[in-house]
Parts: sequence; structure tokens; C-alpha cells
Amino acid sequence: MLAHSISYLSSLSGYAHIFICLFLFRYTRLLANIVGTFIYKPTPIPDNPALNSEDVTVIVPTVDPFNPGFAECIKSIAATSPATIIIVTAGGHQNLHEAARYRQIIPKADILIIPSSIVDKRYQITLGLRNVRTPITVLVDDHIFWPPTYLSHLLAPFHNPLIGGVGTIKRARRTCSPGTFTWLSFWNLMGVLFLERHNFDTRATNALDGGVFVLTGRTVAYRTSILKDSAFTRHFLGEYTWFGRVGPMSVDDDNCMTRWLVNQGWKIKIQSLNGKRKDEAIYETTLGEWPKFTERTVYRAQPYSTYAIHLTFLANFALFYDAAMVFTLYQALILSNTCHTWLLALLLWILSTKVVKVAPYFAKHPRDLVHLPGYILFGYFHSLIKLYALLTVWNTSWSGRELDVMAGLAARLSSNGPEDDGRNDHAQSRPQRRSFLEFISRSISDEVNKIMGMSQRAARTP
Repeated sequence: MLAHSISYLSSLSGYAHIFICLFLFRYTRLLANIVGTFIYKPTPIPDNPALNSEDVTVIVPTVDPFNPGFAECIKSIAATSPATIIIVTAGGHQNLHEAARYRQIIPKADILIIPSSIVDKRYQITLGLRNVRTPITVLVDDHIFWPPTYLSHLLAPFHNPLIGGVGTIKRARRTCSPGTFTWLSFWNLMGVLFLERHNFDTRATNALDGGVFVLTGRTVAYRTSILKDSAFTRHFLGEYTWFGRVGPMSVDDDNCMTRWLVNQGWKIKIQSLNGKRKDEAIYETTLGEWPKFTERTVYRAQPYSTYAIHLTFLANFALFYDAAMVFTLYQALILSNTCHTWLLALLLWILSTKVVKVAPYFAKHPRDLVHLPGYILFGYFHSLIKLYALLTVWNTSWSGRELDVMAGLAARLSSNGPEDDGRNDHAQSRPQRRSFLEFISRSISDEVNKIMGMSQRAARTP
């Protein structure tokens, strides 16, 4: 039936050929990823593991140790008994003293507090790495919550000497009761469903050819030897993008590390216990995910992921892509008596495929189906956000926190007693190359930041 239908469309106008290309380019990935999720297998924990929690140092860069989840974050990490927890804090004496309290709050844990005079996550990570003495380093954001068995699963893939980095499945906390029909509940659910889709695709591509979109910096483990390589440090602190016009980058640290692993020939593993919450990292999230670019060598190491992640992601503007499919099919069948039937079938197909990745969530929480229409509409609105991101690619600053204020406080801390790192001048003198177009986009940027800020606050509101 399907072969006959395709043959029939191919005999029509050039619009039919365009439609078939658009359809296959998008949905081949979906069908392949469904297969990938079924063949995915996690790495089992060895009977006699060579690596344990004492071989792990955890680095937590933060600019806000007062955030509501920070205490739970540190306590949950300490419960897994890593060798050392390194908290690298920026933002002044107040943040430094707050972070230092955890040495008294959790006296059994080896907690090292390092002040940073620079409000820059990459720089803070580099400071922390100088004090790592274990073979495995885990980087953790300051709003992440680990289950007690987390490290044993995270370490299992490292028994393969070819594995350089390991990530896990993410779960966002639902901060509102399922079925609550409020603005805050809707934005929080968008963050939850974003991670559900990301988990689906990450498991699939990693199973099919070892590729991933990114080893997310929320929680990720690396071999320490990779991160302490001087060549990596130079690249990490001096990375430029957009043909060398934008940088050095202070954001996108996780994508930088992922690209480095691939370019250096290391393999990547995603550990997923197939939805068993007790064995997975569970933490809150925000909605922001901007288009990322990858190095040329990816297509050789991960051919399927090059198509399924990088090429389709850059082309996947649902608002315009779906409209193009509907338009080309209509033009191809405009003189056919079955035109409206085919159009209706296409629309039903498009809508049904938008819930495939999040169906398990709605099966567990059917009351949240009240937000399904909004979820689909937000997917189309997100196309405009992606387009804005593309047109303002030079804007590489973090949103959601008052980093300018924190940077000023950190500078005062540095003037009173900077950390002994010998790199203050280098970090503070890093120039940002700007485009004149940035001035034109100011008003648009303000409006988009308001929207994203609202979504971030909603996702974090308890």
C-alpha cells in the first residue's frame, strides 16, 4: 500500500517529488530512532568493578549557592560518597561563605571550596580541575539531585577503555500537580517534555552509532586525563564560533566537551535504566536549547547521528517545514479527487508523530493531556525562537541569572584576595567580538528574554 502510494505520487508533478523528499528526510529519523530506543541496552555494573565512588571527584560550579535546590543537590551528591566534592563559587564573599557552610553541614564529606574572581562557568570548571586527583571527574550543575545508586551506574561504562565520557537520562521535576491548568504549570510541563524528547533521541542515536546531541553539562562524567590535557584547556578557554567572529565562548561548555571527545576519537555512552527513576538522575530544567554547531569530523565517526541530529536539527523548523509539506502535497494533488483525503491524512500523521516521544509521559500522567494542544502550538512557536537564535548567533551570554551583578561582586572578592590561579588577566581580557546587527536586535532580544525568563522561572518555581 505504501509502495503503491509513493509510486503514484512520484508519477505526478515536481511538487510531489519535493514532498516525498521532505517527508522522507524528516520521518526516516523518527522511524530509525524508534528502532534505536528498542535496541538500546545500558552497560551493566560489573560484578567486581575496578572503579568505585572513591575514584570520583565532583565539580559543582555555582554563582548562586542560595538557590532553593543547592542544599539538596550537595547532600544528594555527598550521599554517593565521592572522593571529593569541589564547589567553585563566584559572586562575592556572601556566596563564598554560604558555600563554605556545607563543610560543617556535611562533615563526613570531603568538600573543597574554591573562590573564582571570574563569573564564567568554563573558567570555574578549569579552576576546579586543578584540584582533581581521581581518574574520573563528574561535572554537576547546582540544581541537580542524585539518587543513592547513581555513581555505580555512571561508572559502569568506564570499564571499557575506549569510553571517554558518560551521560545519563534526565528527569525534570513536575513542580505543579498534573492536570493543573495554569500558566506556571504549562511552562513547567514544557521543560519536562523537552527532556522526555531529548532522552528519547539520545538513547536512540547512542544505540545506533554511538552519537549524541550533547553530553549535557547538568551531570556528565569524563576521564580526568582528557579534561586536564593542556591542549583541551587552551581550546576550552579560547573557543570561538561563527567563523572565528564570536568568542571566546563562556557558554556552550558541554557541547565543546562533546565535540572534543568526538574529534579525539573517544567513544560516548548514555546510561539509561529504561525509566527506573530510582536509578536515574532526577533534576529540574529550563526550556532554553539553542542551535549548536559541530565539527566536520563528526560525520565520519557518527554518520547516522550527523543526519539524525545535526542536519535534521538545523532544518527542523516545524512551523515552516510542516507548512512546506502541506503546500507541496496540495500542489501535487490539486487536480486529484483525493486531494483533501491525502491532506487530512498528512495532518493526522504530523500531529500523531508529535506525541510519539512524549507518549510514555502522558501514559503515566494522563491528567496533563489538558496541555497537549498547548504543547503542539509551543512546538511551532519554538521555530520562531530558533530563528531568532540563528539571527543573533553572536549573543553568547547566559540568561536567567543576574550575572553582571555577580561579576561585580566577584571582582571585589578578587581585589581583596584573588584565587591563586595566575589566570585573572587572561580571563578578564577576553574580548567579545560584536556585530553591528546586535544593536538592531536589541528590542527583539529584550522581548525574547522576557519570554524565556518567564519560562525559566516557571520551571524552577516549587
